[in-house]
Amino acid sequence: MRLFLSALEPSANIHAKEVVRELLALLESSPESTPDSKATLEIVGVFDPSLFAELSHRGAIKLAPHYHPRDFSIMGFSDVAVKLPFLWRAQRELAAIALEADVIVLMDSSSFHIRLSKRIRAMQPPNKRATIYYYILPQLWAWKSWRSKILERYCDRLLGILPFEAECYSKQARESGQLVYVGHPLLDELESSLLDSRANAKATPASPQSHTPCIVFMPGSRRGEIKRIFPTFYAVAKQLPNAKKLLVIPSTFAQDSSDMAHLQAIYESDPSTKGALQDFTLCFETRSALMQADFAFICSGTATLEAALLGTPFVLGYKTAWLDYYIARCFVHLRYIGLANIFYNALCGEKPGCGSSTIHQELVQGSMSVENLLRAYHQAHAQDFIDSAYKLRAYLQHGSARNVARILLGAIV
Repeated sequence: MRLFLSALEPSANIHAKEVVRELLALLESSPESTPDSKATLEIVGVFDPSLFAELSHRGAIKLAPHYHPRDFSIMGFSDVAVKLPFLWRAQRELAAIALEADVIVLMDSSSFHIRLSKRIRAMQPPNKRATIYYYILPQLWAWKSWRSKILERYCDRLLGILPFEAECYSKQARESGQLVYVGHPLLDELESSLLDSRANAKATPASPQSHTPCIVFMPGSRRGEIKRIFPTFYAVAKQLPNAKKLLVIPSTFAQDSSDMAHLQAIYESDPSTKGALQDFTLCFETRSALMQADFAFICSGTATLEAALLGTPFVLGYKTAWLDYYIARCFVHLRYIGLANIFYNALCGEKPGCGSSTIHQELVQGSMSVENLLRAYHQAHAQDFIDSAYKLRAYLQHGSARNVARILLGAIV
């Protein structure tokens, strides 16, 4: 089985790994599989092969990436213009590779993947048409809702991870099964026992005299984010001298963790952050850090939802270039940018991203000050976060990896 996978974001690669894990298990347990003739899964396209390395011991997987996700790292509208020639060339090459696959899976990154799905369809011969699956759909509920018609036209199956996404698509797509809710990928990776253990720990807290608070700082996964956000986070850290402070280094930089000069170039480029890394314990596992944390300061992204599902108190602090912020505000009419707050609106019966119910504070642009971040830390209530985490888990129902793997396998058997 040849699988064309296009996963441009770090989080998409993590979710893709869980699908591949389930897909290998299904292939190995199929009636046709024998010790002498195991079905081999070949993966081509765009993905991080290092994340799939732990699965290669089964001997039934072949990894042949054409590009690495870091090749597509883009921050802000201005960066897109610089990379346009590369993006056009990559789409041509990837479409040609996809034509040779049995199954095509596009994940997230809608600006790139909607165009890629069109190109693949235009190049496919009538007698050889691989099924195109779109897993982790564009956020049509936030902006560009008209793209639903394009997705329905060029993609065979739309695999949604949000219960409220269905209302963005046509009645025909919903009733025909073209669009299906498969569950949320974070519930594959965040076992309910992790939340239960946190809840139990909070039920029997350590005495204040013996407990040293653990504070996690996550200033982003891209250099531009880190450059804008880390100086403020570091100023906050210096105001918490008696806490254990963890700095989460994203997976894209983890391979360079032994080269401190490389990390210093990323985190200490601003004069206010010189020598900052020595004041933190460096951590390369987001989940491990969040499970230890009494509180977290988190840039936007999947990590905010991960913290919410683990019941970890946190505040979202985000800052981007003012031009990018202004353009986004013109097109995206949301009150919140944190996924946990957006989901919480939906489960409370409010319009996602525009309601009044919240799980955590959001401090964006000018409001992301040292004073406001510290205030959010001191006002946080751990039990409220744990209660909200249970509500979010019930709303999302279950994980998605096994369901997606079954759907993909069904396309070729």
